[in-house]
Amino acid sequence: MIRLILALILTICFACPAFAGEQPAHYNYPDTFLAAQFGRMEDDATRVNKALSLLRGMYPDWYDNYQKDVFDCSEMTEYVRYFFKKCGIKADYMQSDRLWHCWLEVPTEGEPIIVECTTLLMVSEANRGRYLGFGNNRNVKMRWSEIDWWNSEYLAGTN
Repeated sequence: MIRLILALILTICFACPAFAGEQPAHYNYPDTFLAAQFGRMEDDATRVNKALSLLRGMYPDWYDNYQKDVFDCSEMTEYVRYFFKKCGIKADYMQSDRLWHCWLEVPTEGEPIIVECTTLLMVSEANRGRYLGFGNNRNVKMRWSEIDWWNSEYLAGTN
C-alpha cells in the first residue's frame, strides 16, 4: 500500500513540464513525505538502496532510454541526485574527464557509497576502483542549458 501511495505521489511530483534551461520551481526543496520515510531508515546504504529500488520500480526500462548527449550519464546523474535530495539523501555529483563519465557519491562515516546512475545500482566493492581517483571533479556545476531532464519524454511518460 505504501509503495502505491509513494508511486502516486512521485508520479504527480515528477511529471511537471518546464522549458529547457528552466528548473522546476520545486527543484531545490526536499519532499517532506519522502524525506520523512527515508529518514527513518537506520543507515545510509539502506536508504540509498531503497531509493534506487523505488526508482527502478518507477522506471523499469531506465537503462534502455540512455541516449548520448540527450539523456546520458550526466542527465541521469542529475535526475538521481534530484530524487535523492527529495528523499533527504545527500549526494555529490562526480565527473571524470579521463573516463568521460558521471556518477554520484553518497558521503558516509566510512567509505562513500558510489551510485552508478545509468543502471540505478550501488557500485560493488570489487568495482569501486574504477570510480575512485582519476582526477575526479566533485559537484561540478553543469550549465542549465545542458541539464533539462524534466523535459524528457521518458520521464514524462510520453515515450
